[in-house]
Amino acid sequence: MKTIRIFLSVPMKDRLWTDIKKSFEVMTEQAKLIYAGYKIDIIEPNGLDAPGKQVKYPQIWYLGRSLSNLST
Repeated sequence: MKTIRIFLSVPMKDRLWTDIKKSFEVMTEQAKLIYAGYKIDIIEPNGLDAPGKQVKYPQIWYLGRSLSNLST
């Protein structure tokens, strides 16, 4: 069975982490339906590993972390 890695982008601005996680779970289920027949490796969001206050653009930081996870 072929494995595919999926990066799900979930809107984060002005949302609580619980809402973000719920959206992520819904998108994960949708991806499983779309890619039925494949083994799916979903890249988890990095909400627990937050950037420090010195980071000027945290959105870019989160994207960079996700891309780093995608490359491994």
